[in-house]
Amino acid sequence: MKRNINKGVRSSPRCNGTGFGPSTNNKTRSLSKSDDTEIVPPLSSKLHPKKPSVTLLRIGGIRIYVKEQPGIVTFSDCAPTGAKRASEGIWYVIREGEGWNLFAYPFGKDSKIEDHSAFWEQIIAPWLAAKYKLTKSSAEELALHPYGFPRGRVTKVGKTFTIYHGDDWAPYSAAAKVAAKAFHLPKTANWVFDEHETRNEWDCAAIESLLPMNRLT
Repeated sequence: MKRNINKGVRSSPRCNGTGFGPSTNNKTRSLSKSDDTEIVPPLSSKLHPKKPSVTLLRIGGIRIYVKEQPGIVTFSDCAPTGAKRASEGIWYVIREGEGWNLFAYPFGKDSKIEDHSAFWEQIIAPWLAAKYKLTKSSAEELALHPYGFPRGRVTKVGKTFTIYHGDDWAPYSAAAKVAAKAFHLPKTANWVFDEHETRNEWDCAAIESLLPMNRLT
């Protein structure tokens, strides 16, 4: 089944705030190149366990497996088998308190989620609403703003994996390493800018008003 992973993307001004703006290098990069940028740290063991843990939850009406580990939260339709198989999928970098964590959704044979809008509306927004104990009206409002956090996707053409991103989050090379780990990608995977994955200022502003966090813009 071919997935329209850019479905519903709106054209709008980008979030270019201090510390979260675009870098100056939009060229294709290989993860095999050395990079000393520190990987985005998890907030604390209180938010995500130091050792990987898997929980079966029902989020937004979807039965989903949630694997938590430092810096990464992976959502899957299938129970983890322990096999580290490279896969396509979609991801967000989500602000949690003072830190950032990568939320990944690897595509499987029968995946129910096909694009960022569905990932946000059906899984991430309900997850964040529950975490921050939002009212029903605030939770519904949050689900309407899927383009406020940095995001991207992983695709495979032939034997080559590519991580597409919006280039609107300063430590993007760190996110590349975390995304590569979350999707079990080889070092030959490329890191490529795609304008379709950029954030917009309206969703950034809405998320800032709904969740207790520092400014995104």
